[in-house]
Amino acid sequence: MSPWLSTLMEATFNGPLNIEKFNEDSNDYEWPMCYEEAVVMRHNEGGMSREKRMEVYDLIRCKARMMCDVELDRTDNDIGLTLFMRTGSRSFRNETAVVEIFERECMKVENCRLKVAYSSNLTVCEQVS
Repeated sequence: MSPWLSTLMEATFNGPLNIEKFNEDSNDYEWPMCYEEAVVMRHNEGGMSREKRMEVYDLIRCKARMMCDVELDRTDNDIGLTLFMRTGSRSFRNETAVVEIFERECMKVENCRLKVAYSSNLTVCEQVS
């Protein structure tokens, strides 16, 4: 399991997971693993209602913020908008134009704050801050 996912899982379940490894001598992510609780991947979300899915994401974000000791510095009227950019073949051809569009639209809304980040190099704690 990747370090990023391992951190997220530990935050969600309040501590290290009890994972049975089939091959102790190699990298975790190269071998099958057994989990005590079911893991829902984003591709398998179809069975969950939208409301339940949002509850799950809210819980994961909340647990990750608690683990990372991150407090939200905003009021109920603030709107935080984080634009996660990609690199490589799935990135925007003109990133500057995309960011400018979001900046312009955010400026139209009172108390809107735009943050642009590249998710490929952020830790779990950096993503929830």
